[in-house]
Amino acid sequence: MVHQALSDAAREFCQRTRTYTIEHPLTLSQNSYEYAIALPDLDWYEIKWAKIDGKPLDPGRLDGPVNWADRTDRPLQYASIDGESIRFWPRPDQQYTVQIKLAVSPQLGKTALPAGLYNRYGQEIARGAAADLLEMEGYPWYNPNMAPRHRTAFASAIQQAVADRDRNLTSASPSVRMRPIA
Repeated sequence: MVHQALSDAAREFCQRTRTYTIEHPLTLSQNSYEYAIALPDLDWYEIKWAKIDGKPLDPGRLDGPVNWADRTDRPLQYASIDGESIRFWPRPDQQYTVQIKLAVSPQLGKTALPAGLYNRYGQEIARGAAADLLEMEGYPWYNPNMAPRHRTAFASAIQQAVADRDRNLTSASPSVRMRPIA
């Protein structure tokens, strides 16, 4: 039960914060525009970006004006399909290697996290697991009075991780020049 509670807390943390990311290469074949993305021991939730030869592709929308299969050329757009596959437009006119960055979490029952994420938030993820365990009626450790303290620490860590993630998205220092008032 403890292992499952830790797995659930780690998954929830990763899903809500989108801070566990990996880069994944994908080889596109000529005329094929949809590709399944399967990762060992990981589930993915968001495509952060996709690049061909270091050039970013634009995120597309499946419900937009693009007919995803209508022409072939160097892909310019991508879209996620149900968290299982990725679609490219236009269809590749030759073989390309795409680098994609994915927000991921451990698969159900797994608890492995990158060292940096574990070192920064491991205790708080454990507190999320503790809150779940303390709320389990019928077990000797059931203690609904202690659970909120652990749940609050877990929720606070999620908020902090999102703030850290958002701060890293704008890591360039702004250049501001003060204008004289008078």
